[in-house]
Amino acid sequence: MKLRTCIIGITLGIGLGWAPHPSALAQAEDSSSVKGVPVVVELKGRRKHGADRLSRTLRRTLADALGGLRSSRALHREQARLGITDNESTRPSKLAEAGRGVAAEYLVFVRVTRKRRARYEAKGYLIDTKDAQVVHRSIVKFRRPSKEAGKAGVEIANSMLKGLTEIVAARQPPPPPPVVAVAPDPTPEPTPEPAPPVAPPPPAAAPSPEPTPPVAVAPAPEPTPEVQPPPSVQTPAPRRTTKDKALSLRIGLGGGAGVVRNYQVSADQLSASDLSHSLGPQGMARLGLELMLPTIGLGLAVETSLRPVGYTIVVDGENQDLSGLLIDARAALGYHLKVSERAGQAISLVPALGLRLSRAGVEDHPTNVVPSANLTVLFAEVGVRLPYDDNLTFELSADFGVVAGYSESPVTTGESAGGFAFGADLGVHYWISDLLGVAFDSRFSLDRLSLSERPTRAVPANEQANLQDANISITDLRTAVSVMFRF
Repeated sequence: MKLRTCIIGITLGIGLGWAPHPSALAQAEDSSSVKGVPVVVELKGRRKHGADRLSRTLRRTLADALGGLRSSRALHREQARLGITDNESTRPSKLAEAGRGVAAEYLVFVRVTRKRRARYEAKGYLIDTKDAQVVHRSIVKFRRPSKEAGKAGVEIANSMLKGLTEIVAARQPPPPPPVVAVAPDPTPEPTPEPAPPVAPPPPAAAPSPEPTPPVAVAPAPEPTPEVQPPPSVQTPAPRRTTKDKALSLRIGLGGGAGVVRNYQVSADQLSASDLSHSLGPQGMARLGLELMLPTIGLGLAVETSLRPVGYTIVVDGENQDLSGLLIDARAALGYHLKVSERAGQAISLVPALGLRLSRAGVEDHPTNVVPSANLTVLFAEVGVRLPYDDNLTFELSADFGVVAGYSESPVTTGESAGGFAFGADLGVHYWISDLLGVAFDSRFSLDRLSLSERPTRAVPANEQANLQDANISITDLRTAVSVMFRF
């Protein structure tokens, strides 16, 4: 008796364990109408942001409801065959084109990004491959990728299935109206009484007319049931990024300061001459412009800064104040080479070649203690663009160049024999909207010039014999805050 009770308990436990959950049955019943619809899944995101866990639960949930998915590897091979670049692979039109190549009617695209304050976001888009339209959208936010990314994948999959079910149901033609059978009346109709016989009329003499042949009447065509178009799903369009544009223009207008500028004259037998001078902080105006072709990756960056400065010199024991103007202009042609993905954006390495023109102008004064100077530098530059999220980007660059020309007027420290130049830039850019942003930029530069012959400018008496073949070293640090506009 005890053995029989144990066997019955085990049987009931197994039976209860196999019973499906009511919510699972409801979901399977709701998605039965989309069984067999060809769908392919594409996902972008970093592994440490939970992209792998989210991808597994997303694909498993969709595959269980749809009866399988189109191969993502086949989708990637189709993208390679079509020549779709990484920058283009997230556009709905390009995703739809590759989806049609693997015979998918719909494509589910999900992007996982890290937001500020350790928050993560997964955005899902359901794309109709026929017309490349986003017909459904879902956004799920979570905090712990290791524990919540899988749940987010299930939530996005259920949302995509719900949207797909509504779209497929709207495309089904309405069922025909039911045919109602009319039962015959059981009451018999009365039989009419026979009429009395009537004598036939005499035959007519005129011949009877020939019978008219019957006209064939074509049967009326059956009415075609009118198919109602699917209701339009009002979904917000995905944000248009820079890489979606054929031409991108960025303009920055701002102001700042030249933090410090040191001009030092030296020679083999003289470490520092009295001709050297330093400038403290001075106000500065800045203009920056960047023109870029995202589809090609080619970009042109131009920057100009202008600083009014003042000099104080001592002549015959009296101080004289002189005004001057420092102008620095740089232009660089670079190529944006994508390295990897971060926060849905491309980390880019930007090698470039450029030209820098600098002028230090001083008003005319009798002693010509401080001459005006023009400097031309040809340089090569390497920059890195690091997006933190959709709004914040860090830009770093370093350049090294050769002095192509240096001249002074109306007097000289010597004849130019060449030199080198080094520079480094740091930029922090934050976009408030697609059009407007703010930027913090700073630049350090070092110019080292070699001269030949003796100077023609006024030289202190104790240094006249030591300034043969002098060297000039110019260090400059400046910073600026700008308002940016993007078109």
